[in-house]
Amino acid sequence: MIEFPHKITPDEVLAGMRPAHVYANLSDQQHRHLVDALHRQWRVAARAVTVLLSASAMPATQIAALLHYDPHTVRRWIARHDVEGVTGLPDRPRLGSPRLGQRIRALLATPKAWTTCSRRSASGKNSKTAAT
Repeated sequence: MIEFPHKITPDEVLAGMRPAHVYANLSDQQHRHLVDALHRQWRVAARAVTVLLSASAMPATQIAALLHYDPHTVRRWIARHDVEGVTGLPDRPRLGSPRLGQRIRALLATPKAWTTCSRRSASGKNSKTAAT
């Protein structure tokens, strides 16, 4: 359980800039989809946990503290799930140059001048004639 340094007394009213608590509303089917998402990529799973915790009435600030996220990020994932469902939880395509891994794979797949045969076989000499 998360403890805060300031305890609120019943007669105390706090006015702040924080938005009111936002909780996810899930149908049974949406709940099943989110639980299935827990077994996918870790980022999607973490976002699914965020929505599931929200659906169980945990405030975004507590979810953020539990998962080490910013509360704004937690609210954004809850809102995105409310609009798009589970399909909104994976990362969106990003702008910029392609990932280095794809370029390296393409370079490795393209044979260069001396990578497929030895210089001796490329010159037309066979290993038996060179030895004699």
